[in-house]
Amino acid sequence: MGYQDSLVGLYDLSTDNNPNLAPHFAGTYDAIGANIASHPIGIHGKSQCASFNGNNSNYNLGDVAELNAVAAFTIAFWMRQDVLDVQDTIFRKAVDNNHDVGIETRANGNLYVDVGWNADEAGYIPNYSTVITAGQWHHFAAVFDGAQTGDANRLVMYVDGNPVTLSFNGSMPAATADLSGQDAIIGAAASAFDGLLDFFSVFSRPLTQIQTQDFRKMTMQGRL
Repeated sequence: MGYQDSLVGLYDLSTDNNPNLAPHFAGTYDAIGANIASHPIGIHGKSQCASFNGNNSNYNLGDVAELNAVAAFTIAFWMRQDVLDVQDTIFRKAVDNNHDVGIETRANGNLYVDVGWNADEAGYIPNYSTVITAGQWHHFAAVFDGAQTGDANRLVMYVDGNPVTLSFNGSMPAATADLSGQDAIIGAAASAFDGLLDFFSVFSRPLTQIQTQDFRKMTMQGRL
């Protein structure tokens, strides 16, 4: 489909220490699991995934340079969240609260994608419990393209291959902040994720809806 050469890393999260990259993709970054004793691997469906305990279990991807001061990226992953409408950090790479790239759910019922230069500068799915169900697998793709005009064109979110309407705090920038030297973390920051994550992927380009649907199909076995 012409997008796979932009794949920075695809983490199948089937092992605690140094998660495997899918064998048919080359990846740049290797991850290290943290808090391993409370970060078990479970078999769900036909394949393995990472089970996050909500108590600081996480994967550290290191300094993913493709998120530092860049005009485009796509972050895609499978998620099965145990309880919705809670403060859960899915992903974060940040200098501070004003300069970050992050994905999180909050107790106010929204799911946020931060592409920030200022506090709480983000797009979000309002009432995300209307588009996903607790305890079930769903695929997410957050697509950022700073070359576009307007918030709704610069940040797009696909859930299970379908676009969802976002609301916005502040304005989407033309590029991410310079996050050089900061580690990219799956699963924990101020509030740790509680649930299952699988096939966490970072691309250095904005994927189209057709491409996100294709990638979802490639990674969906055992998720449903």
